[in-house]
Amino acid sequence: MVERMNGRIQEILQQTRFQSAIELETTLMRHLAVYHHHIPRRALEHRTPVQAFEAWKNKTPNAIRFIPADDQARLDR
Repeated sequence: MVERMNGRIQEILQQTRFQSAIELETTLMRHLAVYHHHIPRRALEHRTPVQAFEAWKNKTPNAIRFIPADDQARLDR
């Protein structure tokens, strides 16, 4: 999946001339949003990555513990 994603990004970079770094960033962020929210994957039982993550999170609610940014900064010290 990583190689496929890298190939798609490479295609975007080869096909498009960007006027600025901001335009490049905007294009890549839009591509990632489409990739994660709108393209189902066979390996994920024909769900998008976001749908698969949400299903997993709902099935195992205690598997992930989000740490607020302020607390994370203290932990990183």
